[in-house]
Amino acid sequence: SLLDMWNISLQELDRIATENMKKMFPAKMAPLDTILSSESSLPVLVLTAGDAFSAAAGLYEDQLEKYREKVQEDFYLLPSSKYEFLVIPKSVMNEEEAFEMLQHGNEHAVEKEDLLSRNLYAFTEKGFVCCRMANVH
Repeated sequence: SLLDMWNISLQELDRIATENMKKMFPAKMAPLDTILSSESSLPVLVLTAGDAFSAAAGLYEDQLEKYREKVQEDFYLLPSSKYEFLVIPKSVMNEEEAFEMLQHGNEHAVEKEDLLSRNLYAFTEKGFVCCRMANVH
């Protein structure tokens, strides 16, 4: 296998790949209002890496942890498309509301080819966790 040829473990390959992704496609977080040029009643941020399949920024756990420490609360990560995640503090809405928001967006605002996931995620003191999985028929 390539891992044997390179004399590295799968964990080491993952670490190297993640570090390279961060260098090539750095995470960017911006208020949804500035992207839509409109007012929103919710403090929603957009997390992206600014390139094709840029929702990969949702994998940068160290940066998610820095944001969690900054706002001092856990937050939901809604995979709004393969291009970005929506970041919503847990104090703003409960899990059911966040899941409904994700499902509505997937059904009405995201093209099928741009759909990343129907599952709701969160970032907590335990790290990246799946909160709720969609039933796909």
